[in-house]
Amino acid sequence: MKSVLFFVVCLSMTAVIAQTYTKKSKSVLQTQPPTWPTQSPTKNPTRKPTQAPTGSPTRKPTQGPTGSPSRPTEIYECGLTGDPHVRSFYRVMFSHYEIGTFTVFEKGNLKVQTLQGRSTTWGSRSSIHALTVTSGEQTFAVSVDQQSCATTGNLQAEQDFGDVKIKWVKECNDKVGDRLLNVYLTYKSDQGLKGVSGVCATKTPPNPLTWKHVVTRSKEKCPQYWEETLNMYTEKCGSENLGCFLDGIFQKCWEPPAITRTTSPSSMVSRSPTSSPTPRRRRRRRKATSSPTTKPPTTTKPPTTKPPTTKSFKCKLRGDPHVTSFYGKKFNHYKTGKFTAFKNGNIVVHTLQGRSKSWGSRSTIHAIYAQVGSKKYAVTINQKNCKTSGNLKRKLVAGPVTLSWQPRCGKKRNDRHFNLRITYKAANLKSVSGVCVKKSAPKLTYAHVVQVAKRKCRGSWYTTLKWAKSRCKSNRHVGCLLDRVRRKCSKTLFCCKAKTAKCLACAKGLSVRKYCKKHSRTSPCRVVARKYIKKARAASQAARLDNYNARTLAAKARRYQRSARKLKSKAHRLRRRVRIHRKRAQYHGKAATRAAKQFRAMVRKARAQAGQSKSYSNKIKKHCRKWKRLAHHHARRAASHYKQANRKLQRLRKSKKYHKMYLLNAKKLSRQVTKLFRRAAQHSRVAKHHRQRARSYSRKATHHREVAKSAKAVAVIHGHRGF
Repeated sequence: MKSVLFFVVCLSMTAVIAQTYTKKSKSVLQTQPPTWPTQSPTKNPTRKPTQAPTGSPTRKPTQGPTGSPSRPTEIYECGLTGDPHVRSFYRVMFSHYEIGTFTVFEKGNLKVQTLQGRSTTWGSRSSIHALTVTSGEQTFAVSVDQQSCATTGNLQAEQDFGDVKIKWVKECNDKVGDRLLNVYLTYKSDQGLKGVSGVCATKTPPNPLTWKHVVTRSKEKCPQYWEETLNMYTEKCGSENLGCFLDGIFQKCWEPPAITRTTSPSSMVSRSPTSSPTPRRRRRRRKATSSPTTKPPTTTKPPTTKPPTTKSFKCKLRGDPHVTSFYGKKFNHYKTGKFTAFKNGNIVVHTLQGRSKSWGSRSTIHAIYAQVGSKKYAVTINQKNCKTSGNLKRKLVAGPVTLSWQPRCGKKRNDRHFNLRITYKAANLKSVSGVCVKKSAPKLTYAHVVQVAKRKCRGSWYTTLKWAKSRCKSNRHVGCLLDRVRRKCSKTLFCCKAKTAKCLACAKGLSVRKYCKKHSRTSPCRVVARKYIKKARAASQAARLDNYNARTLAAKARRYQRSARKLKSKAHRLRRRVRIHRKRAQYHGKAATRAAKQFRAMVRKARAQAGQSKSYSNKIKKHCRKWKRLAHHHARRAASHYKQANRKLQRLRKSKKYHKMYLLNAKKLSRQVTKLFRRAAQHSRVAKHHRQRARSYSRKATHHREVAKSAKAVAVIHGHRGF
């Protein structure tokens, strides 16, 4: 039977294999075209033959049509430029002037953040100083240095993070605080902006930036030539970068060019700007003739009048105060009181100057008052905490006048003052009065500063000027140089002529350390080295003593800590015993109250039985023996009740004794516990005190060690090798 079954299975297997082989061969024959030529040309050209049969057969066609097609991938772009102006993924433009760290883009484990700092060009606005990208556990960052405008970090200028591409562009402006980064993000997704958060994903910002807002600003800033100003910035900013328009309008308005009189009527300047800038033609300069040019008789045109060109005049009042007038003259204004800095029509600016302690008999600006028509503005500075108060903002624009101020906080009191800057745009300075228009004031020059330095410092005037330049950072701030020279030279003395290291260093214009570093083998420097060696040895000895004191105090603190732990454990054990004794006392007190209740009940019963026995004895006397027996019976019962009452009374007395005893034990133990807790607290306080002393001595030891190291280093510099 087994052999027959095996034979049947083998036959079925061979039949199945043969069927599959025939199917495959048919499919191969159908796919391969005939190699021989056909007798008549076919209607449709045959497909190109495949090189070899495919490995796996094609899938079966679907019974019905497929579902909805997959959503195509969309590209979303976001940009943060300038101070910064944001164009979000939803193509909404707005300004983000805040200062701090903000999340621009966040989805999943990818997070993009920007660090925004204060801007000096755009007033109270900000600019991007650093960019950080966190992808999983990796962090990429880039930052721009505000002094040298150099970038540092491991984030490349263009870098991909999956579906997100980040690009940054460095922008270096003239002022510190405006070396910034422009950031651009590109996000590819087929699911829209689901799960995306950050500044770039804002749909409805509080103050969106629109073209209407830009036009109103240009009308406010440039009332005469606002259309020309917008056309001027169209080529630079394009049509979509509204933030660039806004910044340009705040910086500069369009000014009409100077018009020359010509005979041809085509040379008239049109107010509306052309679509493309006209190329400039070089013209030969002609000598001015006394007789006017004659016009042809056919055309009679009125002569064109040249419009007045507006100039921007700047005036600065800084420090104590040093004034740079509208004419570029520099002079000092050391007086105290209230003075008019600028006056033109209904615009008046006053300054209140008070006495300064840093600069002796000079003064500083303590308050600023401005009046524009009927409106009055003021700002004052507190001389204690350097806080400003008033309704005058840091930048006030009133027609052609721009007023800006900055607070300055010195180290001493009464030196918290303002630096004031006034910008006036007009053709000339007619009808303008005040400190900023002074012409007769003595001009402050660098030669004057050199004369003061030579008179004050004599031998060391050159080094003093060098130090003042390093502090003021340039030769332009002549007032700052003058203040530094007078402040330092009032403290400097003439160099002595002794052969000591101090005198020799003074004569060379160097410090003692630098002089001895150059001339280490001279005898004065060796004396200085010995002094430093003595100091180093004394400091090392003091460090050793402090180390020893710190160790001993630490050991004492450890001992007191151990004793405090032991006393605390003992107190806890006694607490447990007190709880047990209190529980026992409560139990015996309850037992005593129960026994007292039972005793009272038995006494009541005994009294009742005694009353019955008396009544029965009276009845016996009167009536018969029955009552006598009953009387004896009740008397015995009364005696037994009295015995039981006596037993209960004895038990009650015993329980009361135990109750009193346990109560006394509990009180004693509680007193011991309080004493032990007091001792433990005292020991912990002593341990804390010793720990504090140990820390102070360890700090002293480290300080003395550092002093010893510095003294050794100085000794080595001064040429002492045997320490």
